[in-house]
Amino acid sequence: MHAQAHVTGEPDGAIDAMTWRASPQFRIARAAAFAFLLTPAELILWLMLYIVRVPYAGWFALALALVAWTWLARRVWIQSVTLTTDFVVLGKIIARSERIALAGITAVTFRLGTLTITAGGWRYKVLSLPLGARYWSGRRCGADDTADAIAAAAGLPALPQRKRIIGLGTSLALIPLMAATMALGHELEVSHRTQLPGLIGGWLFALGLWLLCGAITVSFDHVRGRLAR
Repeated sequence: MHAQAHVTGEPDGAIDAMTWRASPQFRIARAAAFAFLLTPAELILWLMLYIVRVPYAGWFALALALVAWTWLARRVWIQSVTLTTDFVVLGKIIARSERIALAGITAVTFRLGTLTITAGGWRYKVLSLPLGARYWSGRRCGADDTADAIAAAAGLPALPQRKRIIGLGTSLALIPLMAATMALGHELEVSHRTQLPGLIGGWLFALGLWLLCGAITVSFDHVRGRLAR
């Protein structure tokens, strides 16, 4: 399942320009994910420096990792999508921002939960504004508003309402099913630690946990939608 990102549109200070960013909670979560991803690189760097007897190898590796993470976290925090009178500007975390001329945009769609802009035969994925659980529930969110604004500025028809993929009943039914899958996987892993069933059990447990979290997230999104009516 995808992570949820509530998107807000706000003027960016320029004339006839709008900027959209993910919610602070989503950006903090993404920055935390980068900290987790940098950990193996930090450990490898520490080991290499330790082998060649560099003084304070651990502190040196930690300092470099903190510098890298600070840069990435700042890029995550300011990442945005900006609509001007002539361009759509897609902010990137590592690469340079992409500028898409409105006159060349031929389609604005959602593909597998990702806002996608087609221009000049290329597809540009707006990864900074994922639909999250609403990809499955079909509920409208800020990413839909962003897509509608870009389509209107490019002179394209309004996007159709996204369809619900998983209903509340289905997502609720998946919760005990995935919990049972986790229990089965754990039993296989514990009883056959060094055998193939144990390996299969480990994969079943991980798959069940991932789908269980997704089912809970989608169910929560459905409930929020009903309470908001």
